[in-house]
Amino acid sequence: MRNIRENLDEQIFEMQKMITEKERIIRSAPNGSLRISKSHGRFQCYHLTDSGPANGAFLKRSQEKLITDLAQKQYDEKLVRSAKKTLAALKLCRNALPETLPEEVYGKLNPDRKPLVTPIILPKQEFVKAWEEEHWTQKYMEPEGPKLYTDKGECVRSKSEIIIANTLFHLGIPYRYECALDLNGYTIYPDFTVLHVRERREKYLEHFGMMADYDYYTRAVNRISQMAKHGIILGDTLFFTMEADKYPLDIKNAEIMFRKWFL
Repeated sequence: MRNIRENLDEQIFEMQKMITEKERIIRSAPNGSLRISKSHGRFQCYHLTDSGPANGAFLKRSQEKLITDLAQKQYDEKLVRSAKKTLAALKLCRNALPETLPEEVYGKLNPDRKPLVTPIILPKQEFVKAWEEEHWTQKYMEPEGPKLYTDKGECVRSKSEIIIANTLFHLGIPYRYECALDLNGYTIYPDFTVLHVRERREKYLEHFGMMADYDYYTRAVNRISQMAKHGIILGDTLFFTMEADKYPLDIKNAEIMFRKWFL
């Protein structure tokens, strides 16, 4: 279960951000409002202002930008009014939450009591610890292969995988390298099995490092297709990085993507 308090805090932040941005846009929008009427089967637009005609000044087709700007302004104004009411309701809900949420009850128990209780929801730290302590099977690493080590002390197969592993590690994102995944009796080894802590589910990260090679490219496409057939959908639980000879893996972009996908 996602922490309700964190969820509400995120929604409150996003709502406040949207209101601030839309109010800024409204301030720079044209003065007045738009009136649209239908005459002889055709729509006609009028610009309503305090100093203009009561029914508004007729707008020609050549004034399309003014028409769309006024229409957008009225939409934005309605959006802000609704957003402010929604924000007030979210804050009320946030303030009405108990000091200790259901998922936090176990974490606040006396340490002597915890072994006697089976919690419905583990606290985040203990959930991560339990996942990290689970038994899992790693793909066989050939002894004669390259000795490339991550900051976590793991041996990986490529320099790009060092970058990926180190980025995940320093972002505090739990992962397993080349962990066995059973697809109805067929075992594959995704490059990284990542624990999305907030969503409390596993996701998979594949690195395709030779996309300029046609045979490699077709195998990568087939891999994505095969995983999709087993419910591992690109953009939901499956993500990938890639590179080619002239386009190496970008560390900064990798960090941005991992933050978006896994935090």
